Amino acid sequence: MVDTRVVNLVKELFGSRVLRILVTGGTGFVGSTVAKLLAEAGQKVTVTGRNRYKTSRLWHPKIDFVVSDIRDPSSVNAICLGHDAVIHAAAFAATWGDATKFYAVNVQGTQNIVDACRSRPDVRVVHVSSTAIHFEFRDKQGVGEDDVLPKQFACEYAKSKAEAESVIRQGVENGLNAITIRARAVFGPGDNSLLPRLLVAAGKGSLPQIGDGNNIVDLTYVDNLAYALCLAIVRGASGSVCTITNEEPVSLWPTLNRIFESLGLATTRRRVTYTTAMFAAKAASTWHRLLQRRGEPKLTTYSVGLLAKSQTFSPEAAHKLLGYRPIVSMDQGTEHTLQSLKANDDGPSSSSVKLTLFTTGYTPQPFFLAERGRGRSKEPFHATCALIKHPRHGLFLFDTGYSPAFYAASHRFPYSVYGALSPLVHSKSLTLRAQLQERGIEPHEIRGIIISHFHADHVAGLCDFDRSEFIASQTAWDDVENRQAFSALKRGFLPALLPNDFSERIRPIEHFHDPGIGPFKHAHDLFGDGSVRLIPIPGHARGQIGALVQSGPSEKTFLAADATWTLASLRANRPPHWLTYSFIDSVTELKSTLAQLHTFSKQYPTIDIVPTHCPEIAKRNGFDAVVRERLERSSQ
Repeated sequence: MVDTRVVNLVKELFGSRVLRILVTGGTGFVGSTVAKLLAEAGQKVTVTGRNRYKTSRLWHPKIDFVVSDIRDPSSVNAICLGHDAVIHAAAFAATWGDATKFYAVNVQGTQNIVDACRSRPDVRVVHVSSTAIHFEFRDKQGVGEDDVLPKQFACEYAKSKAEAESVIRQGVENGLNAITIRARAVFGPGDNSLLPRLLVAAGKGSLPQIGDGNNIVDLTYVDNLAYALCLAIVRGASGSVCTITNEEPVSLWPTLNRIFESLGLATTRRRVTYTTAMFAAKAASTWHRLLQRRGEPKLTTYSVGLLAKSQTFSPEAAHKLLGYRPIVSMDQGTEHTLQSLKANDDGPSSSSVKLTLFTTGYTPQPFFLAERGRGRSKEPFHATCALIKHPRHGLFLFDTGYSPAFYAASHRFPYSVYGALSPLVHSKSLTLRAQLQERGIEPHEIRGIIISHFHADHVAGLCDFDRSEFIASQTAWDDVENRQAFSALKRGFLPALLPNDFSERIRPIEHFHDPGIGPFKHAHDLFGDGSVRLIPIPGHARGQIGALVQSGPSEKTFLAADATWTLASLRANRPPHWLTYSFIDSVTELKSTLAQLHTFSKQYPTIDIVPTHCPEIAKRNGFDAVVRERLERSSQ
């Protein structure tokens, strides 16, 4: 929710004018905030990006979304046509990563915007840059826009943003109407980077104070930055550069400790010297490169520098050129952020969906493996999946279960080990595709498939849907991407089950910022109306997600994937047999998730919890009879 004072000021700024404004990178933290602000202020907003599902802010009636890749010149040229202004917020922002990707997105992407808009001086381009370009591992106070940049940038991100500014300057010399806004340490509800990383580390007790703790820094509440970007559409000469902050420098570590304390986290008491932390960061980075590990190192030199050094900026250019003054104070912004982090919503959503459960076959397994204390007799454990029909957005699936592709994918060693451990009772008529077609639903009508995790019994039917988008957690995808042979087998992942164009169609959910429910602190509101809320339930598989679905005006269903295998185990808060631990990602997280789900079931006894493989769910829905009938039909 954008601060109403800011919305009213932007309404005054534009008056009766309604502009057509394009926001690149509109699925990100800053881009989605300014897009919603502009829409609330009555402007006509188009957002472009690769992933509509990344943030719930974009499901707004006044925001149009266009799928586009900033790295594609023809695509960028097409989307820029017909707009009066372009807020260029698209960027690859990280403290670590491949230099070629930073260049392709941040530099070449900016060049594509320049090329598309240079011949139209009536189009205003607002380029979102970063104060990272000034950082050089020492205290700096009152930094101005014209201060000399470091000879060596602190990280590839900073280097690429400086090069992008050069692209903008050259474009201005050739007729581009553009202004550059340098953003400084942006925080607020929906923050993807600054505060969440620190909260995770603090929650694990692994965030020591780096340095003497006396460093003073500028921060910027996101609504203030969004306001400045709106000002830059109509104010400031072309070629101008302004730095935006909250203009209230704070002592970093006392501020962080107040936030941690408010959230019930332990305050930072352990201290390490700056020299020690830098040595550890360099060692971690070197080790990360040598082992070719995925993602970022646990500690980078840039992160250490940001946490230890003072850095403040002069507000004079923003005052003079834009007439900018921060609207939301640091205290107010911090309070809004804390409220969003603590938010919990267990009320009914504004809309409901129709939910239909299916079985796609089963694997017979000893019951005691799933539910301690049961006998060694084998029980059918069905692969349940669901059809979700949204009144506005159409048809979606939660997992796809089994398909004949499983046999081919598990035919050769070492994948045959999976097939041997999970013998399958299945037929072509049991595929989700076949069952949907019997209901008059063709594969191309399925807009998206929510993937709880990438175990074979949940994704074997993906290839049957050649136009659907795939929605999964970024963590889950990072864990299996490019894995082969034993590395994949250990994750319960059969690479051949993914369509060849999977990486082009996946729409990963990187962050869960929306209000949680009960013991689950955070969720991701898939459609922005509360009807389908994705909830992290890790442990069984890395990055596993469930879906809390408003399945009727006063009914909710929790599709719990493999957070538990049986409802009896859930009621008793009892994890599966220890023999299953060899193929579980994290036993500690599994037990924690199970405890949360157990508490949830007590708090909300009327919410139907559906574990994917639970025999009780199968019995309730007559799945055994469905399988028998379809097997008999296929044998005739």
